[in-house]
Amino acid sequence: MAVLEGPAPSLEEVRARVAALLHRFPRYEAVPVAVPFELQRPVWARAGNFDLDHHVTALSLEPPGGHDQLLALLGG
Repeated sequence: MAVLEGPAPSLEEVRARVAALLHRFPRYEAVPVAVPFELQRPVWARAGNFDLDHHVTALSLEPPGGHDQLLALLGG
């Protein structure tokens, strides 16, 4: 989540920035994979179907857009 004040970058700009930095955090593109026969804990493997557009989306609050509205939107 990012809370922005003032002119916000476009969704495409945000996605491009996240995509440019994603290689620094390989776990963000990974999924847990079970080990056969559960001989150990699941291991992390790169997700072959990672879709950044599914994870980076835009939402906005109706005016006045206060803290309580933000918490309600986020389910808290």
